[in-house]
Amino acid sequence: MRDICVFVGPTRVRKADYPRIDFFPPAALGSVFRAVERGYRRIGIIDGFFGNTPSVWHKEILHAIAGGIEVSGAASTGALRASELAPFGMRGIG
Repeated sequence: MRDICVFVGPTRVRKADYPRIDFFPPAALGSVFRAVERGYRRIGIIDGFFGNTPSVWHKEILHAIAGGIEVSGAASTGALRASELAPFGMRGIG
């Protein structure tokens, strides 16, 4: 079973510094749902698409939380979704 994945773009860190984390491009519609399907138990959202690309959907984050998956958000899109979904269990960082 996979443990941790993080959706990040411009604020990306060196993979070598975090070998146990799988990094993916910024979150978009369906990204969190696919991470759940792949078996990740902790999901971090830092950067995300918006505008011309559909943003990560609230419902897919709620689906993950309902399944017992820890979902955290920071910085741009992650912070926005964390502030919106805090009452449902999404954790904001920073």
